[in-house]
Amino acid sequence: EKKATEAPEVQAEVAPGADVAVVAASQRSAEDVAEDEAIQKEREQRMAEQEKKKQEIEEQFEKGKQMLQLLHEQKEEVDRKVEEKRQELDKAQRDAAAMIPEISERLKFLKKQKAVAAKQQEAIAKQEKEMEHMENVHKK
Repeated sequence: EKKATEAPEVQAEVAPGADVAVVAASQRSAEDVAEDEAIQKEREQRMAEQEKKKQEIEEQFEKGKQMLQLLHEQKEEVDRKVEEKRQELDKAQRDAAAMIPEISERLKFLKKQKAVAAKQQEAIAKQEKEMEHMENVHKK
């Protein structure tokens, strides 16, 4: 049997005088441990990447929520302004509708005044003709 101390790469790990079989088992075990450590590191790296992606997604989700909230607030503001303008328009239409009878009455009054003024003009013209006629008769 070979002694473990003869294999230079193992000398530091194995006590002098140990069997080759024990050293081989110990090496296999060390390889398994190294493989397990590599797998564990890979898992931890994947978990860290997944956590980072999860965090990025959560940040994007929060930004999206904030943007949605802002849009909702802007929509409410626009809706409020639209309602104000609608009320102003309704009031203007009611005011205009209320003025129609008043305007109509005023128009009738002005037409009557125009007719009276026309009659007065006729009367004045008639008087002027009569005065002219009288002056002509008086001059003769």
